[in-house]
Amino acid sequence: MNQFKILSMNKMFINNKFLFLFFTIITIGFTSCDNNVSVKGNISDGGNGKVQLDRIGLDNSAVSIDEQDMSNGAFKFTFKEAPKAGLYRIKIGQQNVIFLMDGTEKKIDVNGSLASLQNASYKVTGSQPSEELLASFQKFTSGGQPNIDDVKSTIANAKSPLTSSLLAVQLLGFRPEYLDLHRGIATKLKSSYPESELTKSYEGFIVQTEQAQKQ
Repeated sequence: MNQFKILSMNKMFINNKFLFLFFTIITIGFTSCDNNVSVKGNISDGGNGKVQLDRIGLDNSAVSIDEQDMSNGAFKFTFKEAPKAGLYRIKIGQQNVIFLMDGTEKKIDVNGSLASLQNASYKVTGSQPSEELLASFQKFTSGGQPNIDDVKSTIANAKSPLTSSLLAVQLLGFRPEYLDLHRGIATKLKSSYPESELTKSYEGFIVQTEQAQKQ
């Protein structure tokens, strides 16, 4: 397991073959003023085209937020209210950027280029769940086979259940032996973010795993 990949949004997070969408490297700024939130990016090799912003679940469910033009790698989204907590996707052509928000963010910056899509050579600031997620990915993709106890400890001790859930899905998958860990994360997610698409789809995958185990 030398490299972890986030599953593409077409296939989602099921077969442990994860397209590392988080490693689309861009420069994004989230700024919040009163009820207005803006999302702006500058992709160094992004070129021109359309960009789509969605809030998503693990089951390929998506809530469309906005679509804008990208010119020479630059784009901007503007909201009338702050984004809800959960998992977000920016679609750039055939590629995606995945990141987490817990609803407290004022400004998020992610720096890099499309050329870095499948590696961890980028920096994200301003979103604690995303920063924690990225740090863990870098830890477990730096080379060598990760220790399963270390992986489980990192997941269990993550500060945000948003981070824990995505780490658990990607690093462990929904295997029966990890159901207790998933159930604990789901309880925290439901307590903190009961209406999030991430929470609902995470619980759904747990139910599917439990049902499959009984067959």
